[in-house]
Amino acid sequence: MIGKEKFSWPEIVGTDGEVAASIIKSKHPTLKVYILPPVAWGTYHPMLNLNRVLLRVHEHGIVTLLPGRG
Repeated sequence: MIGKEKFSWPEIVGTDGEVAASIIKSKHPTLKVYILPPVAWGTYHPMLNLNRVLLRVHEHGIVTLLPGRG
């Protein structure tokens, strides 16, 4: 964490993706949060964007990888 800014959310790994997105948005309303299903993991190669959080979920919608800005 730099100052008051948060850059990763290890506490939401294992949480439902929609719930995780709501948690992040409630604490950081300026961030764009995207939920990526498994089929999108290998095809989504974004450029670095510190105003975005990617939530990678498995087939049942549970966050499986550490979410972070980028």
